[in-house]
Amino acid sequence: MKDNFERLFLEKFFENRNDLIDKLENGSIDKSEYIDKTHSFIKGLNMGPFKNNIDSYEKAMYNYQYYNIMAKDCNKLAKELKYKDPFRAKDLRDEALVYYKGKDKQTSALLELVRYKNVEAYYVKTDSRSLKGELYEVVFKDFDRAIFHSKSKFILNKLKKNNVFSKNNRKSLIDDYINTTY
Repeated sequence: MKDNFERLFLEKFFENRNDLIDKLENGSIDKSEYIDKTHSFIKGLNMGPFKNNIDSYEKAMYNYQYYNIMAKDCNKLAKELKYKDPFRAKDLRDEALVYYKGKDKQTSALLELVRYKNVEAYYVKTDSRSLKGELYEVVFKDFDRAIFHSKSKFILNKLKKNNVFSKNNRKSLIDDYINTTY
């Protein structure tokens, strides 16, 4: 029963994810709308991240998306409250950092799951001065639209140790997305 629930849950998640990515790519929604719609969808699922036994790409991707979208939502709210309520804005930025750490754990878990096979990683060219030389992309080539981003030094060192990190900066596979503010 649990396996069937998880399968149906993940199918619904991926169907929504692919639909929103398609809309983002064809320009019918922008990055801010993508974040809002993804956040609403995930909140509507009324299910947090998988806690134990991240034994599949699908579970890792769901968790990654969950933590990433929650962090982006916190940052978005923090920007809105920056001058109205700076203390709440700081709390939201701190909360976003916790979510980003959760996202990095999922990246690390998936890298271990695939044993660093068919993975490539590299620093991405970014318009953001604060992200230059910090943000890198991890592409899981065996999976559709599996493009993760991180600034984690721990993950970076593991990527280098496993010889999947390129020293050359590249344009992100989703350059428009990462270089658009929200």
